[in-house]
Amino acid sequence: MNIVVSCGEPSGDVYAGDLIDSLKAFADVNVWGMLGPMGVASGGEAVWGYESLHLMGIIEVLPAIPRILRLRKSILNEIILRKPDCVVVIDSPDFHLPLVSKLRKSGYAGKIIYLATPTVWAWRSSRAKILRTCCDLCFPLFSFEHEWLTNNGVNSAWTAHPLVKTFRNYSPPPEFVKRFDNKKGRVIAFMPGSRRYDVHWHIDELIKCAHEIRKYEYYPVFSIAPGLHGKLREDLCNRLASEQIEYCEAEGRALLSIAEASVGVSGTISVESMLLKRFMIVVYNGNFIGWLVWKTLIHTPYISVPNILACGAGNDGNMAYPELLGKNMKADRMVNELRSYLEDGDRKRNVEELLSTAVAKMGCGDAGKFWARETLKLAGIL
Repeated sequence: MNIVVSCGEPSGDVYAGDLIDSLKAFADVNVWGMLGPMGVASGGEAVWGYESLHLMGIIEVLPAIPRILRLRKSILNEIILRKPDCVVVIDSPDFHLPLVSKLRKSGYAGKIIYLATPTVWAWRSSRAKILRTCCDLCFPLFSFEHEWLTNNGVNSAWTAHPLVKTFRNYSPPPEFVKRFDNKKGRVIAFMPGSRRYDVHWHIDELIKCAHEIRKYEYYPVFSIAPGLHGKLREDLCNRLASEQIEYCEAEGRALLSIAEASVGVSGTISVESMLLKRFMIVVYNGNFIGWLVWKTLIHTPYISVPNILACGAGNDGNMAYPELLGKNMKADRMVNELRSYLEDGDRKRNVEELLSTAVAKMGCGDAGKFWARETLKLAGIL
């Protein structure tokens, strides 16, 4: 069986790795496509590297459009030429939705699956039409997404978020824990993200917050994400060293697990923090135009999944994770939120209850095996 898998960012590459591992456990499959190191390690062939789509933000994407169009055309032509049995696209909707649409218009008759579906429940719900008409099956990550898709005529299947299995018995490496033994109970984790955009728009205020929180005898540690490469990684490490702020290059989840609390750029890291039952301040900033578009189009009271799961349409005053967005993303507000949580027992207990509610909605079982079985069933192999 010949399967194409396409992902465009580190989190998608993790899902690709899970899927490919499980596919190869069930059947004799040849997997190729746009992949990162996890997909390759699981046995996939990276015809294109996933780093081509490390983009975020409306203004930041514009200069890359010609290159992205060439990449999409290359993938399209190769799929039409090699006629795989199935195409699985993962996340990155601004790239993958046009790709699957053009595949169908070009006459591709194989099965198309969308894993980690677009957030059509929050904004641009019209894109659900492409999921209905071009995709044979969708694998959303969360139960509320599955319900929305099903109610809107999209063929959807869900059992659990893939991180549930990963975090079920997670513990950080003993040598990592030992590294921070003398700071136990005082570590504050800072998660500046894995994209150039993330680092650019957030690093200054995060560093200010780190310096301020030291005044209260807490110990800030920055996570250097595996997705950061080359000069960006070097510049960030040099900046933190010059500020005399410790950083670590272990998995972000290791740092979160030994921290008392954290500050992180909105993304998958907030879900990891939730699964570890760790408090996080979720931050997000950007250029004015991108922020204005976001404020105009997004139709959800929260941007972080833990709050959506824990609070639904509840009031902002009882969020599991504070969300400091745009002009509110200031160091002094981060410090105030950290101290409020760390020094208020009642607030801690409330957050713990909200996080327990959220985690309970993440499902159970092995998502990778579920995706593989459903994919092979769709293709007539199982």
